[in-house]
Parts: sequence; structure tokens; C-alpha cells
Amino acid sequence: MKGRTLEELDELFQNRVSVREFAKYECISSERAREVAMKITAEHENEEEAQLRTTRSGKQETTHQEKIEEA
Repeated sequence: MKGRTLEELDELFQNRVSVREFAKYECISSERAREVAMKITAEHENEEEAQLRTTRSGKQETTHQEKIEEA
């Protein structure tokens, strides 16, 4: 049970997985969590790239210190 979320444990018991097989069992909820994390990461990277393009085109790049002072 070590390293499992409560949702994963619920899934294991609902699917009547033997306790001996817990370590080998691949939960559907953990697969979905990985897919969502990959999607969020990809979207975040795309946003950063878009911000870099807009910063580079037409505007002079601002330094980190200037961004802090603007806020």
C-alpha cells in the first residue's frame, strides 16, 4: 500500500486485486493522472513559447528585474 493514493487503493479493492499483487497492478487512475500532467506541461510550454515570441517581436526584451518593478 506504500506509495498509493487513496483513489488507487479504492480501485485495487473494488477490482478485488490480491494484496500480493498490489505492487504489480497498474491503476487506471494513475494512468489518467499522468496523461493530465503531460497535457498541462505541454500547454504550459506552449504558453511560454508564445510569450517569448511576442516579447521578441516588436518589443525589446525586459529583464527579470524590470518585470518585478512593473508589478
